Amino acid sequence: MTAATIVFKSSLALCFLSAFCDACSCAKPSPVETMCKSDFAAKVLLMSPAKPAGEFDITYKIEYQAIFLKTEKFVNAHNDTFLVTASSSAACGVTLPFKQGANDNTYLIAGTVDDSGNVRLGLCDSATYPWFHLDPEDRKFLMKGELRNLCIENLSNV
Repeated sequence: MTAATIVFKSSLALCFLSAFCDACSCAKPSPVETMCKSDFAAKVLLMSPAKPAGEFDITYKIEYQAIFLKTEKFVNAHNDTFLVTASSSAACGVTLPFKQGANDNTYLIAGTVDDSGNVRLGLCDSATYPWFHLDPEDRKFLMKGELRNLCIENLSNV
């Protein structure tokens, strides 16, 4: 093997490894901790599949069915009918499958509001769960408004 071949293969290996180093990674907190630290937690219905939004983001059109907690930042959000996320999981984007049945498109989500007033989801700072995959007791807990009580120390507007 020539020196040039060794250098090329080493460079290729470094490029391959650096792609993994640049991928999204985080220590994901518990679902409750994620929701309590979010700007909002809500039951939403996806109204459409993901659509490109700029070069690196996608958006989901949503309809709120219930809002379980919200900060002042969420109340003041400029655009709360669309969820924005990175278009790739490597950039911490979140994928929400859009299916034909409405029940399949209902989610419990918790996310943030960015500096532009957009409602955002990210792998490290958001929670997304298909609503009907949640335990019925958990759904009842949420619908009774108990998450607010659980997270009261994390909310600025309670």
